[in-house]
Amino acid sequence: MPRDRLTVRSTGSPRFSDDQIAAEAVRRLSWDAAVPRDKVKVKVERGRVTLRGVLQDAHQKTAALEDVSRLFGVAGVTDRTRIKPDSINQPATVPGNAVQSAFPPRCESPSPSPPDRPPPAP
Repeated sequence: MPRDRLTVRSTGSPRFSDDQIAAEAVRRLSWDAAVPRDKVKVKVERGRVTLRGVLQDAHQKTAALEDVSRLFGVAGVTDRTRIKPDSINQPATVPGNAVQSAFPPRCESPSPSPPDRPPPAP
């Protein structure tokens, strides 16, 4: 066997305990503005993270999964979160004047009409 080979064997135990992984997962979720605070519960068994809770939309769900799946020591993630049924397929509502006040008109004069052009030649 050549001397420049390296063999790595797993010891079978994660580097961090389940409690350490759970604490870090909760910390990451609490720092993520996309995930509502205290809406996702975390459970860790043998390095496998399980998320439970009810979220408003798919963006929140994706953010929570990304947060915990990147943690060191995580062997896998089980997603048991649900999207709140009344928020699925509902368009976002914005008061009509909120959009208008966010973009005030640049001038009060009517827009100019396009210049007269001769008809195209046949």
